[in-house]
Amino acid sequence: MSELTNRSVGTSSAAPAGGAEFRWTRRHVLTLAVLCLAALLDTIDVTVVNVAMPAIRDSLHFSEGGLAWMVDAYMVPFGGFLLLGGRTGDLLGRRRVLVAGTAVFAAASLGSALAPSAGVMIATRAVEGLAAAFVVPMTLAMLTSVFPAGPPRTRAFSVWGGISAAAGTLGLVVGGALVSAAGWRWIFLINIPVGLIVIVAALRVLPADSPRGG
Repeated sequence: MSELTNRSVGTSSAAPAGGAEFRWTRRHVLTLAVLCLAALLDTIDVTVVNVAMPAIRDSLHFSEGGLAWMVDAYMVPFGGFLLLGGRTGDLLGRRRVLVAGTAVFAAASLGSALAPSAGVMIATRAVEGLAAAFVVPMTLAMLTSVFPAGPPRTRAFSVWGGISAAAGTLGLVVGGALVSAAGWRWIFLINIPVGLIVIVAALRVLPADSPRGG
């Protein structure tokens, strides 16, 4: 009897409490969808712009070197401020930083869409990259906090990674369609309604968290 009891206790203690008891709900699905859309909005922007570069070059009279900077102006702040973006979420609250970063990204996208010159385009692209550096780490951090370790978190990260990987192909398709049908400025204008959807959904679906400090 004691052996059977010990075996039962050992089995229950070895079971991962978070993964075994976790049940997917509608709110979990919506949370995953919002976080994936927020990350997609930021990562797809690179490939979308690549498709429109010839049209932007002719419209804003970019030089060859300046055209390369239109891409680099996004990637350099994005890569350089990822760690700061993650730390800011710890200090100020992850949902708050995600919402603020998405709002800045949408505003910068409007600036890119209305850019009258190459210099303005490069400046607004840099702001977009900086905003993305604060949003993308928040999506990963909130996935970790919402979904417990084990199969639930693994599945959530798999979905997030798959959508991020598909951003390259999706950007080529969406960018080509928008440039052909409406002009290059619409590759930036489309970010505004999508960004507003992310902001509203984040405030309604994502859990509020308190600043951690320290």
